[in-house]
Amino acid sequence: MARQSDHSDDLETPNDFEAVLKAVARPPEVGRSVLAHVALPSTLDMPESQLPFAQPTAPEPAAGDLLDERYRLDRILGRGGMGVVYAARNLRTGKMVAIKWMSVGRRHSAAATTTMAERFRREARAAASIRHPNVVDVYDVGGPDDAPFLVMELLEGEALSARIRQGTLPFDEAARVMRGVMRGVSAAHRGGIVHRDLKPDNVFLCAQPDGGASLPKVLDFGVAAIRGDSAEGLASLTRTGAIIGTPAYMSPEQLTGRSVDARTDVYALGVMLFEALTAKLPFDAKNASELAVMQATSAPTRVSKLRPELFGACERLMTRALAREASDRYASVDEFAQALDEVRTGPTKAVDGEKNPRRLVRGLLALAVVLLLVGL
Repeated sequence: MARQSDHSDDLETPNDFEAVLKAVARPPEVGRSVLAHVALPSTLDMPESQLPFAQPTAPEPAAGDLLDERYRLDRILGRGGMGVVYAARNLRTGKMVAIKWMSVGRRHSAAATTTMAERFRREARAAASIRHPNVVDVYDVGGPDDAPFLVMELLEGEALSARIRQGTLPFDEAARVMRGVMRGVSAAHRGGIVHRDLKPDNVFLCAQPDGGASLPKVLDFGVAAIRGDSAEGLASLTRTGAIIGTPAYMSPEQLTGRSVDARTDVYALGVMLFEALTAKLPFDAKNASELAVMQATSAPTRVSKLRPELFGACERLMTRALAREASDRYASVDEFAQALDEVRTGPTKAVDGEKNPRRLVRGLLALAVVLLLVGL
């Protein structure tokens, strides 16, 4: 069975951490907007001796241990920045499940530990409320603040990121996968949830028992914005203007700490589609600050530059999804999905191109030569 990892390596700087953050350079300015600096060191990366008010966290459980008197841990499936994922068996039902256990691995302040535990609870509330075939099922949540865990469906397959590392996806395959992701994200949006951390690591391609096409499932709602959250509740997880998520997939408004809505997820889906088709990102930035400057001052790489056969309808699709201003993007994931369907099934498919200009010029030159020879 392929690895089912925890992908919680996002950037977040809660208020409690401010006292231990090192001094950083003032972020660059673009116009009147000061770009939020996201390359701040986190206490998660600091030596234990530098952590103030540290307290020990619960020891990591081992294979064979029993959680909540009913989940018997079988083996470790994967690790991430905030947790470890186990295959386990529910002794009451006999069902195999995946358990994501919060594993900070070092000593942390009580406030930091509580913040991470609340992230786990948010993930459980968000995912469990959606109930869609393209969203991972979360069955249960348990454990104390220093060792919470989530119980999820056990998935077999691979992350979309692993598939992309094998090489670019054919257009039809990339469109099929992203269409499934869009269905899951759309269901989340209908439930008042904006994911805010969509990326290939957070999409799992589930193998099907009959050997058919994989089923994409959206994972990790730990940083989702949930309708109905109080301002106080959100403030306990993020400071004002905090940058949450993975920079390469962030929309300009998210990367600069402004308010976000469903169109932020549209942007991330556009980045993911671009990456699936090209195995590259639309902006070749070295860090988050450089990315923010590039987003504000330049256009993303054209998909046809990397795959000339995708000139035309597919390129227009990508351009709109990756628009700098949210108002210029597709207004919803459903609208983006409909546009993708039209490219897939339209009379001029993206892979056929709408007559790449270079191809057209070559064709006209060949026709001219033929006519010249006939005239002779």
